[in-house]
Amino acid sequence: RVRLLDARDRIGGRLISPPGGRTFDFGACWTWPSHDHELAAVCAAVGAQTVAQWSKGDMLTVSSDGRVHRVASRAFSEERRFVGGSASLVQRLLDKAKAPVSTGHAVSRVSIAEGGELLEVHACRSADGLPVVLHARAVVVAAPPPVVASTIAFEPPLPAQLAHALANTPVWMSDAAKVVVTFPSPFWRAAGLSGSASSARGPVRQWWDNTDPEMRGATDDDASASLAGFALDDDARQLAAGGAQAVEMIDRIVEQLLQLFGEQASQPLAVHYCAWPGEEWTADPSGRTERAPPIFGAGILRRPPAEYGGGLL
Repeated sequence: RVRLLDARDRIGGRLISPPGGRTFDFGACWTWPSHDHELAAVCAAVGAQTVAQWSKGDMLTVSSDGRVHRVASRAFSEERRFVGGSASLVQRLLDKAKAPVSTGHAVSRVSIAEGGELLEVHACRSADGLPVVLHARAVVVAAPPPVVASTIAFEPPLPAQLAHALANTPVWMSDAAKVVVTFPSPFWRAAGLSGSASSARGPVRQWWDNTDPEMRGATDDDASASLAGFALDDDARQLAAGGAQAVEMIDRIVEQLLQLFGEQASQPLAVHYCAWPGEEWTADPSGRTERAPPIFGAGILRRPPAEYGGGLL
């Protein structure tokens, strides 16, 4: 029997879509068939479907001097998106496993229970602050490494090399915000544009067509047509700050879309975003901003420590 504990008030980590049935993704959204073989096997097991990332048409680039260039080039090659959004994959897995879920349960300690046959997991229930203690034959910790290092105590202590890797592996893209701007229709396609754009000037450095592949014809704030992009570093942190700072950043984003895609882009139905620097259970506690450090994906993070008899991963 499997039980899932999640410190957030939802499941899925950085696989997240907004409420209301909209299928654009605020976190991870692509899979690469040439090397994502394990993920492909999971999709097949739970019946998840993928669709090619839209890339038909020309892309736009903005040079450092602010000039916009139209280029007959594709920004994507084999990338595929999940029909129903990437968060639907998590729900399919849960439905198949029939695993009970406890959200709002932040794990603070993992130890070997008395007798040595089970592991003991200590958590705090956010709803009322009460402690929760569970026992298991195996524990899988699925959280950003430095968040694990700063929030969970282990007894016996983890090997020094593993503890070092956890504390010093920056969180991939934790300095980014995902921005999704919705429109009544994907008007850029009629102009022969793919919706892809790269910019040497902010606030969004990369744009792409994020239109719902099923194009269900939703209206107003649930529009299926959308452009998505990444804001990074200070721009992402400004969105995370909320309030007037976020409003100012949204205005800059719409101005950028006007420059890139013309007048129709200046009248979006809505601007949605998720600023990961402000997410407690994702953001790197050290504040590091590297996106491709040498230690990224250290092999020791994938090997169970011998001190736990193979029961901890």
